[in-house]
Amino acid sequence: MSLYTIGFVAFLFLVFILYYVSPHRLRWALLLLASVFFYLTYSWESAILIGTLILANYFLGLRLERLPADKRGGLLWAGIAFDLGLLLFYKFFGAWLGSLPLAQGNIILSEFFLTPIGLSFHALQAVSYLIEVGRGNQAAERHAGIFALSILFFPRVLAGPIERPAVIEQFKTPVAFDYETVTEGMKTLAWGFFKKMVIADRLIPMVNMVYLTPREYSGVTLFYTVIVFAFALYADFSGYSDIAVGAARMFGIKLTQNFSRPYAARSISEFWQRWHISLSNWLRDYIFFPVRRFLLRKWGRRAPLAATILPPIVTMLASGLWHGSGWTFLVWGLLHGLYLVFFQLTEGLWQRLSTVTRLDRLPKLTAMIQQLITFILVSFSLVFFRANSLEDAFYILAHAGEGLPAYLIGSAREVAAMLPSLGPRTFYKTVMSVMSPMALRNEFDWFLMIAALGIFLILDWTRFDLSKVRGKPGWVRWTVYTIFITATLLLAVQSVLVKEFIYFRF
Repeated sequence: MSLYTIGFVAFLFLVFILYYVSPHRLRWALLLLASVFFYLTYSWESAILIGTLILANYFLGLRLERLPADKRGGLLWAGIAFDLGLLLFYKFFGAWLGSLPLAQGNIILSEFFLTPIGLSFHALQAVSYLIEVGRGNQAAERHAGIFALSILFFPRVLAGPIERPAVIEQFKTPVAFDYETVTEGMKTLAWGFFKKMVIADRLIPMVNMVYLTPREYSGVTLFYTVIVFAFALYADFSGYSDIAVGAARMFGIKLTQNFSRPYAARSISEFWQRWHISLSNWLRDYIFFPVRRFLLRKWGRRAPLAATILPPIVTMLASGLWHGSGWTFLVWGLLHGLYLVFFQLTEGLWQRLSTVTRLDRLPKLTAMIQQLITFILVSFSLVFFRANSLEDAFYILAHAGEGLPAYLIGSAREVAAMLPSLGPRTFYKTVMSVMSPMALRNEFDWFLMIAALGIFLILDWTRFDLSKVRGKPGWVRWTVYTIFITATLLLAVQSVLVKEFIYFRF
């Protein structure tokens, strides 16, 4: 059951109605049954594995809590090894085992060796649960059904957010129907649908086409594609996150807000505080800080430089491995680790440069330059994230922008020549010429994609959010809602080209 279909919307509202007419003591069971059904529509083989993960961590948590604090280490590490081992097995060996002749001849086996949907998110959530129970920060959950629900809750089951154990308490707390909370959730849900169906799904086909055969396209087209993918990925994943957060809010459950205008970040460090926030916080708390504390404890006075260099690199390499088993993901993670180290080591130099150039007297201009540099670094790192191989990635990086100066000069001349005789036909011809490097099938596709990208940039820059319309007069609110829903329905991609969210494969 895809999240952005009429079927999902009908399913969501059916569960929503049953939820609020049911007594509180039965609501967890309703949500768990709905979540299991929802997951089974994707894969029953995956459901068996996720069920195993849930049962193992449920009993591990209970056992950990019974042990004295000083004797929990062995069992805790065994539990972490089980969760991460399951994840690494499927990341690195599942596809290979599924390709063996024995599995190829057996549909059940070949399906069984596919990475279970959402396993990356479930495994990290399970690890954080065990760690917090082991540290004594979280009581082990004794209600098996509610524990299972905290992992399988259907709005977030496919791609996060990665919730901390504290979310368990929300499923126990009685929730009364609250109009403001429910409508806030619906607006967030609608905004997520818009970002996914109108923005991301318009941009992704071009990206896929170019990345499939990058050597067939010009340097200008490759440059366009690098930039477009940065926005496509953001709209796609933040769109899913908004759908998850909005749907959960309708049930009175508050999930982590996963994105906060990441392309407005003024540094790579700030970018990771705004992008995939639940993952960034998990990596910070369970990898970055422990590695840093270990180095400081191990090496004492000799540790400062190592504690500056190693933790970010180890953390981002782990992030790369979490996203995928290919070399491209490892290089992407290493690159971000090097970004973080470089800017931390040269922070003083940048401050002196700002003073010498007097940019410190122009804070708005400084912020724009920092945002632009950060966006460019992130966008070009995503070439490794999206490319099908290291060879393709290096080819794109080597050729993206080839001929760009001449293209920009030529485009400027065309626009200048158009202005004296400005008219619909001249304008159309000039715009089509300027945008010709866009790898699109026809002019209508070009128009819709550029319109989608423009709308997204404007809405994101102005921090548009349907919930902000709440305080306006009724006629204003419903005018905005009507326009928004109509635009979503009319401009949404109704195509098999984009079947799911990008992050489902992680």
